[in-house]
Amino acid sequence: MPKTDNTLKLPRAKNQPINLTQKNVNSAHPRLEEYFLRDSKLKGFNLRIKPTGAKSYGVSSRLQGTGKPIQRIIGSTHRYTAADARGIAKQWLQDINAGLDPKQKPKKIPTPKELLEIYLTHKDLRPNTVSSYRLHFDKTLAKLAHKPCNEITSDELVNWYTSDQRNKRQISTERAFSTLKTVLGFAKTIKLIDSNPADIAAKLINRPKEGKKKALRMLSVVDDVKPFMNAFLEYPISETIRDWIVLVLTTGMRKTESMSLTWDQVDLDKKLVTISDNKAQRVLFIPMTGLTYSMFKHRAAKPNADPVYVFQSRTGGHIKDTRKTLQKICEHANCFSYTPHDFRRIFGSVCSELDISEQEIGKLLNHSTKSVTDLYIQKQFDSVRRKYDKVTDFLDRLVTLGEAKEEEPQVISGTSVMRAIFYGAEMMPDAPVTLLHVQEEQMREERYWDGV
Repeated sequence: MPKTDNTLKLPRAKNQPINLTQKNVNSAHPRLEEYFLRDSKLKGFNLRIKPTGAKSYGVSSRLQGTGKPIQRIIGSTHRYTAADARGIAKQWLQDINAGLDPKQKPKKIPTPKELLEIYLTHKDLRPNTVSSYRLHFDKTLAKLAHKPCNEITSDELVNWYTSDQRNKRQISTERAFSTLKTVLGFAKTIKLIDSNPADIAAKLINRPKEGKKKALRMLSVVDDVKPFMNAFLEYPISETIRDWIVLVLTTGMRKTESMSLTWDQVDLDKKLVTISDNKAQRVLFIPMTGLTYSMFKHRAAKPNADPVYVFQSRTGGHIKDTRKTLQKICEHANCFSYTPHDFRRIFGSVCSELDISEQEIGKLLNHSTKSVTDLYIQKQFDSVRRKYDKVTDFLDRLVTLGEAKEEEPQVISGTSVMRAIFYGAEMMPDAPVTLLHVQEEQMREERYWDGV
């Protein structure tokens, strides 16, 4: 009796992952049905083998990453080597990802404004940043935004940048130029243009040296901390703005993250603030100090406390602009005009004064990588809290509590000053000193510098 073969024969896969080397391409044999070899290194690159034995390279991908995949044939294996086809496939896949069909040449080259929208699909940017970019193209770059990218010249950019009209708005012009330079660089990357005219223009125009400006501003901000602190405790402002200043001054939190703080981010039991959605795209844990704990308790106990936002606006939602209030405090102090971001500069400067390392300052300001570092795990909360406490104590001691007299020792500084004045806690005065002691300290300082 003849033996029967009971082996189950499975259909061969029509799609197989493989490294599309020239050797593998040559050894691919035809089958009864058409099938594809998908490159295991360059996603989207493939080799199609027909039953007739004809082989052709191609790509498959989604336009701008959405919708159904489109199939585009590069050409026969008789016409292209595996290496040549791979190079073409890489460029075509970049084009498709950018929304450009390699088989349909555009009737016209996109304008910078059109290209900006394609560029934004590839970047995970915050809504405020996206709005800012679009505003640059709608306002500052209005004359160039609707011109095809390949028609924009470096001379045209130089003339635009240096015109009298633009010089009146130097900061907005510089920011718009930087955005345009990035978008044109993207156009070069996807081979819409051969060179970036903004690269050439950048070497010809006199762009502001931001580093020097920032350094000079930093000096002004730091020099005026003492008069600002005294004016802050004296000048009458709304409790909401006052409490917000207390938070950002002693933690260095960013403007948007602090102003939009919600109660579900504040844990009064654990005495912890959690910022999960932030510019650095990493979770930031901020342990409360006695001052910030008192501030949060005070706000939570208010009869009209907002159920969502810690710093509610009178018109609904959260506060968004504190510039007028800051201007009034600075005028009262007769000091440099502060912006909300200056409080981060003050915080960083005070940390440096307290000999906190540059690495730790970066972490406190949430400048580090996207991972949760050891600085913020549970066992380190007390250590981090002590750093925030040191900053708060430093700022408290800038407040003038009194003037030393010649005979009787007087208290002239202390800690828990803001907490006592704003939230009724007990002040912790420093040791009293006499005028003679203060004068001796001044003399030691003068002798150090004079050398006598």
